[in-house]
Amino acid sequence: MELQDLNGSDAAVSGSPAQENLMRVSEGRFDENFNLIAKEIMDEALINLDWWAGQVWWFLPNGLEAGPWQLHPSAPASLNKLNDIRASVLNEIPTALYGSPTIVPIEYAEWLPDVRNLRAIGVRQLVVLDIIAEDRPSARMLFIVPTRDSLGQVEQQFLNVSALLLPKMVVRERARTELQYRASHDPLTGLLNRRGLNQLLELAPAVKKTLRAVLFIDLNKFKEVNDLYGHAAGDELLSHVANELAGQIRPTDALARIGGDEFVVVAAEVASPEAAELFAKRLWSAVAAPFTFTNGLTWNGSGSIGVAIWQPGDTYAEALREADALMYRAKKAGGGIEIQSGAAAEDAGRGLEDILTLTPVTDLRSGDAHGFMVSIESVLSLPETEKLGAMIVEVLDAERVDKCKGVWLKLPKGFWLDSERIAGLLEVIRVLAPAIKIDLVLSCASASYESRLVARELMDRFGVGLVLDAFGSGNRDLELLQLLTPAALIVDSLSMQPDDLGGENQTDFDWAVPRSVIAIANVLGVDSVAPLGATASQLKSFENLGCDLWFGTGK
Repeated sequence: MELQDLNGSDAAVSGSPAQENLMRVSEGRFDENFNLIAKEIMDEALINLDWWAGQVWWFLPNGLEAGPWQLHPSAPASLNKLNDIRASVLNEIPTALYGSPTIVPIEYAEWLPDVRNLRAIGVRQLVVLDIIAEDRPSARMLFIVPTRDSLGQVEQQFLNVSALLLPKMVVRERARTELQYRASHDPLTGLLNRRGLNQLLELAPAVKKTLRAVLFIDLNKFKEVNDLYGHAAGDELLSHVANELAGQIRPTDALARIGGDEFVVVAAEVASPEAAELFAKRLWSAVAAPFTFTNGLTWNGSGSIGVAIWQPGDTYAEALREADALMYRAKKAGGGIEIQSGAAAEDAGRGLEDILTLTPVTDLRSGDAHGFMVSIESVLSLPETEKLGAMIVEVLDAERVDKCKGVWLKLPKGFWLDSERIAGLLEVIRVLAPAIKIDLVLSCASASYESRLVARELMDRFGVGLVLDAFGSGNRDLELLQLLTPAALIVDSLSMQPDDLGGENQTDFDWAVPRSVIAIANVLGVDSVAPLGATASQLKSFENLGCDLWFGTGK
């Protein structure tokens, strides 16, 4: 099936084959360490054995691929043309392997794709040695030697030692590569997992000039499949959905299964929100297509998709949170697609009361009220500072928030670039409601260097506290603790697991981030807070881990 280009052109884009997305790691060409060892052996052979040239061929699943030639300084000038020959590729696995160093006359090296070119520049004999580890060939070492007598006892001893050393390197690298693969991929579908997707997107933490789309996909009524047909059928359905989604994306897109029946697609470039919505419709159709299980039963389910536009300057974590929230909105409406809108007209039509969200903060164990979080929505146009401050106090008065209850003020990201704007807002609130204690909420997921300085300035200037949101979302969070002394830590919502703490399918990595954040809060003597949107079962897990607060008034 051909896909329309998300940039809006009529050019067709080839979809990534599911087989390519689900493929295991390659057998050959391991990391730089193994390449360096092979190169060192080549260098030693060419210098100490006075051979003319050497080359490493890598055994891949479907053939051999050659690396560059290395030349001895005294090699004949005609051999300088070696690297002018096109890159050698053999699209089949050789049936004959050279388990020990072997002289091969050029006329018997028909398996070499460039044998005629080698003969034309004067090559007459080769020394060949295959590196075999765990009964599987990994690399072929190829040398151009002056005469058939070039492979004597000394030369054979040198290569035999190499043949003993390199397989051990291969086994080690295979094990390391497999461990890395398992840590970053979902074992059921072969797709990236949450960690693998985060590692991939760390290479491009911010979009420069182009839009991207983050699509959060959840299967509707998936639990019924497990309950009615069994978990084996559920796994079969998840594998089917993974293949269907993989067949819809482009090679430049990323696809991951981040937990349960939740999938994420990051579209590398989109021309507009409309183009992202068309892409989401294709994915929704792929997920909603009827599927027949091996037992003959049919699933006629569908999906819920949230689409967030990852704009220049945004972070992936912000876009994923937005897509997650939109997906839940679509799910509550019965399924379908919810797409983020940045239209100025929509923002302009919103009432002031729609710009503020008031969320209770409650003790997780006793149920006692702790305070409120006031969130200012990120819209294109907000009222001027005095009016916005008055509106915040009005909302707090309506909820009868007294001086005993603290208020956490969560500001849009743009506020953190303007310390005077925040200062003006704090001054208005203090004049109108001097008894209410205000703490500012700063998201670790989007905290820039500038926002940290602004936060430190406001803490010193106004004596306000600081609540760090999405703590545990990145490796810079601990740096924030050195600069800022928080009043509370809100656990990163992306670190929550769909299964309860201690579930039979969990690993040591599950719930590791929430456990660590809660431990850090205990050491600092501050409150730890479960993320906004945590389910009842997740809240129970947080309570068992010793978490202090949550957002809500009843479980």
